[in-house]
Amino acid sequence: MSGRQGRFFRPGGIQRTLSAYNLFVRSMHAQLKAEHPDLDQGEYMKRVGEMWRSMPADERAKWRADGEEGSRVPGASTFIAHKASSKQSPYQMFVKAMTSQMKANNPSSSQIENMKQIGEMWRNMSAEERQKY
Repeated sequence: MSGRQGRFFRPGGIQRTLSAYNLFVRSMHAQLKAEHPDLDQGEYMKRVGEMWRSMPADERAKWRADGEEGSRVPGASTFIAHKASSKQSPYQMFVKAMTSQMKANNPSSSQIENMKQIGEMWRNMSAEERQKY
C-alpha cells in the first residue's frame, strides 16, 4: 500500500480526527504486544481499557490529536471514515414509513413501544408485501 492507500483511507470517505482513546490504543498496541506477545485481542483491549480508565483526566487530554502525546501517533489526523451507505434496506424504509405513521396516530407512545410493534408487523408481513419497500 502506497501513499494514501492505507488502512485508514477510504476514497470518498469523511475525514475525521481520531479520539484520544483511539490514539492511546493505537500507541499502546506495539508496547503491549512486545511485553505480552501471547495476549489475545480481547485480553489486550481489556488491559488497554483498564490503563485508560485509571489515567487522570489531564493525562487523557494529552492524547487528543493536537495534544502532546496524540500528535506523535502516526495517522492521528488522517483517519478517513467510511461514507454511510446511501441505499436503505427494505426494512429501514418500512421503519421510516411506519414510525411517522405511528407518531401521528398515537403521539403518547414511546419509541420502544413503536419499534416493538413495527418489528412485529414486519415479521408478520408476507414476502409480497415486503416487496413494496
